[in-house]
Amino acid sequence: MTVYRVADEELLAEERDELLAARRQEAAALIANESPAVTVYAARFVRSAFGVAGLGMALVLIDAAVAGSALTPVLDASWLFLGAAVLVSRPLAILGLRTHLGRELVATDDVRGDISAFEAYSGEHIIARLADRLEERSVALPLSALALLLPLTLHRLAALVLDSLGVRLPFMWIFGAAIRPMDAWIKASMVMVGHCHLLLVLLACAFARDLRKHPDYPENALGERAGWGAFAWTSLASIPAATLCLTLWPLEGWLPFLLIPTLVTLTGLTFIPPSFLAMGRAIARERALIRV
Repeated sequence: MTVYRVADEELLAEERDELLAARRQEAAALIANESPAVTVYAARFVRSAFGVAGLGMALVLIDAAVAGSALTPVLDASWLFLGAAVLVSRPLAILGLRTHLGRELVATDDVRGDISAFEAYSGEHIIARLADRLEERSVALPLSALALLLPLTLHRLAALVLDSLGVRLPFMWIFGAAIRPMDAWIKASMVMVGHCHLLLVLLACAFARDLRKHPDYPENALGERAGWGAFAWTSLASIPAATLCLTLWPLEGWLPFLLIPTLVTLTGLTFIPPSFLAMGRAIARERALIRV
C-alpha cells in the first residue's frame, strides 16, 4: 500500500507541476497580449500611482508653506511630477503583476489543493482577482490627489488673471501678497479653505468604500450621487471660514465673506461632480471586463 500511495502521490505531483507550468505560460501570454484583466490591473495601478504622487506633492507643498519657501514652483512641479509618475507606473504595473503572479502561481505541500486551485482558476481569473484588490485604492487615491492639488491649480489661473488686472484683494496682505502674489494666494487657500480640501479627501475615500460595499448598485448612479453630495458638503464647509473673516476683520472681511463660498462653489463645480462620475464610469467599465 505504501508503494502504491507513493506512486500515486508522485503522479499527482507531476499533474500539479504540469498544471502549474500551463498556468504560468497562460499568464505570460495574457500579459504579452494585454488581456482585459491585465488592462484593468494596469489602469488601476496607474491611477493609484497618480494618487500617491499627488498626495506626496501636496505634502511637499504644505511643508514649503510652513517653511516659508516659494510655493508656486512646487505647485507647477507637482503636475510635471504627476505626469512622470504616470509614464513610469505603466511598466511598473506590468512588473508588479508579474511579481504577484509569481507569488500566486507556486506549488505548496497540499498537492491535491494545488490541483483543485489550478483547475478551478484560469490565468485570466487570477489576474482579475489581483486587479480587484486594487479597486478601492485606485478610486480613493487619485480623487484625493485632485482634491488637494487641482483647486489650487485652478486658483492659480484666477490669481494670474487678477494680478494681470492689477487687482489686490484687501485681506491678502496677511499672506505676503506684496512679495509673491501667487504664493500668497496658495497660502490663503490653505488657511481659509484647507479644511474643505481635507473634507473632500474624506468624501472621496467614502465613495471608494461605497463602491466596494454596494457592487450591485449602478456605478454611474453612485458616482453621480456621491459627486454632487461631495460638492454640496464642500461648499457648505467654506461658510464657517467666511464668517470668521467677517468676525476678525469687520471692515475688510466682507470681501472674503462673499468671495470664499463663491470661489469654493465655482471651483468645486468644475471638477467634483465630473471626477466622481468619471470614476464611477471607469469602475463600471472595468468590472464589466473582469467580472470577479
